[in-house]
Amino acid sequence: MATHQLQQSVARRSTRLLAAVHELHKQGLQNLAIYTSIAPSGLHWRCQLIPLHHLTIEGDCVEVIADNGSYEPAHHSSGDGGNLYFGWEDARSDTARELANKIRDRFPRLTASSEGRNYHHAGWFSEMLGIAETGALPVMRQEHYPSTPGQIDSTDNHIQIPAPPVPQSWEFQGKRFAYQPGPHLKPDDDWHTAYQRIIDNWRSSEIALLPAYPVDTCSLYEHGAYWEGAIYYIQTTLGFTRIDDFLAELERRDSNSERWATLRWTWDNQGQFIYLKAFLVRHMLQDSEKYSIDQKTRGKWAEWLKGIEAIHAAPSTAVHRLPNPYFGGSNPLHLGLAFTHHHDTLVRS
Repeated sequence: MATHQLQQSVARRSTRLLAAVHELHKQGLQNLAIYTSIAPSGLHWRCQLIPLHHLTIEGDCVEVIADNGSYEPAHHSSGDGGNLYFGWEDARSDTARELANKIRDRFPRLTASSEGRNYHHAGWFSEMLGIAETGALPVMRQEHYPSTPGQIDSTDNHIQIPAPPVPQSWEFQGKRFAYQPGPHLKPDDDWHTAYQRIIDNWRSSEIALLPAYPVDTCSLYEHGAYWEGAIYYIQTTLGFTRIDDFLAELERRDSNSERWATLRWTWDNQGQFIYLKAFLVRHMLQDSEKYSIDQKTRGKWAEWLKGIEAIHAAPSTAVHRLPNPYFGGSNPLHLGLAFTHHHDTLVRS
């Protein structure tokens, strides 16, 4: 590891920029991230503001995913005293909060792309800021000196910092996907319809931000919205209004289909989709008005449900303790209410 100690005054002013980002996190922009490096000369610390989902891990290094201009470039260098933030002469003497306000006003697309709660990232940032306040600014990249796995360097060659919690991301058929950690609901959201916005946004974005399974909370609203989102996706994106048709296609789904793959990544990355499938099967068996099912098929699905109950109702099944569509009553999460104004729906309440 080789780093370069900054002058104390320059380090203090550069830390003010980090404190401004921390202020923005407190305002709900917890996906506003930094990408930091040392200039090739070794004399200056550089910091780029970036939406968290535009960071990725390549090998043991934090890297930036190229952007096509969806947000404003925000590059800072500690040159010229460390307080010429983004070239703004009128920000040299700003407090962290005043600088945060300028960032929000002058980088509207960047900050809009960084909205949302992300406790993992905000917690890491708070710890990193505490280290930076001692004079050890984070360094995610420097030429010729790779960091220790799981760590990033700092401007103090005696100190390393834990690497930031960068979301898992991947490419599929030329499109990049990443998980957006929860919680996913905003304070004024109707949880029955909240995922309509989330799903519509990911389908129109350069990087599709898939809502991560909210395993860190037992909130009925978070889990109800998550599973209601699956119903919405199946009906509007996959185009099914009949459970039997969906179940039949589920068995022969095209592995090269982005839409089916997205269903799996979002609602089955931890094997949790079995609860929605069981819910849909039970709903189909109970809705005799819509589904005319012969005795043999009905018996097959009834036996399948018994098997699911025998396996997944065991206390050792940790994920079962989270609110889910099947266990806990006939419809404990009250799914399907987002489509009450539709004549033909996948789930009829």
